[in-house]
Amino acid sequence: MNQGSTNLDKYQNTLWINRWLIRRFYARVTGLLEGLSFDSVVDVGCGEGFALEWLRERFGNVRTVGIDVRVDSLRWAMEHANTDAVFSLADAYRLPFADDAFDLVLSLETLEHLQHPAEALRELSRITRGWCLVSVPLEPYFRTLSFMRGRYWRSWGNHPEHVQNFSTRSFRNLLSQHMSIERFETCFPWQLVLCRKPGVRA
Repeated sequence: MNQGSTNLDKYQNTLWINRWLIRRFYARVTGLLEGLSFDSVVDVGCGEGFALEWLRERFGNVRTVGIDVRVDSLRWAMEHANTDAVFSLADAYRLPFADDAFDLVLSLETLEHLQHPAEALRELSRITRGWCLVSVPLEPYFRTLSFMRGRYWRSWGNHPEHVQNFSTRSFRNLLSQHMSIERFETCFPWQLVLCRKPGVRA
């Protein structure tokens, strides 16, 4: 087991509220993607591959790639994830792909971990030929929920790996500098945004 991953802890947590929130989150993601046409997907910050497992279950035979900076997370994904995805070590600031390489770029629960999220968004916009779906925690509610659950008290509920705290306004402003926002939704305690590459028609 990847003992250092709080992401793995989240997905393996058996508490009913935790499982309900995750199912609800992916139901909302499914709704955002339904009706889109995509044959190739990259998950930037894929962790242990749970999003790519969900993608295979919901959308079938799509070419998928997962990248992350954590070797232990990628190793777990390659050994345990139920997906045909190709996993590679890379960081979000220097993605090893050509321009317009993928129909859809996912980056779920990643930008809040980055010191320079704007640089990562430029890369996400560069490698998609059409769509990008991103999510981050909805603050300050994510921290409040964590604190009420008795987690991260010393940091007032702030996750130890989160270096960014996005409100809906700050997240919209950041995204709009790099992509065209198609749909913006909140799914407590997260916010999800479907974006288009600038210049690409819906």
